Amino acid sequence: MQQDPHASALLGRPCYFVARTSDTCHPKWWTTHRYAKQVADSMTLVANQLANGREVVLIGYSGGGSLAMLMAPGITQLKGVITVAANLNINQWTELHGYTSLYGSLNPVDQIQQTAGIPQIHYVGSDDEVVPPELSNHYPSQFMQAHVRVIPGQDHACCWHRQWPELLQQALSTF
Repeated sequence: MQQDPHASALLGRPCYFVARTSDTCHPKWWTTHRYAKQVADSMTLVANQLANGREVVLIGYSGGGSLAMLMAPGITQLKGVITVAANLNINQWTELHGYTSLYGSLNPVDQIQQTAGIPQIHYVGSDDEVVPPELSNHYPSQFMQAHVRVIPGQDHACCWHRQWPELLQQALSTF
């Protein structure tokens, strides 16, 4: 965000940036229900309020990219979605890693009809072992306005910030 000259706001999932000791912050909200409809809906509401009628580009990294895709249909002035190292198919992801199913969550790949007309670019690291590129291969064929771009030498964490200004400009120029 610090490298982006545009107005921006950082949204975290409910219970993400607060002490997880309150009664409302049940562990399910950062585990099996991290992408639940209630989570996406609450974040969509806040994003629309912050936008106050202005055009919005949702940008999400990793799980934030999953949420950006789940929020996208509800954003009233949406210009496009940019994801970086995002988990776009949570069922394949949990199976690949042998994780517990996120049974209380929505799966971005299941939102095909709702996001088909939304301009999207998904940046994927060629060396990402957390969310490997093959988990995003299906997107271009299913979404007419979606583009997946594999970035050579990038893994899940390192070193997206080095290329971010260029990647952001490229993505915004496609919307």
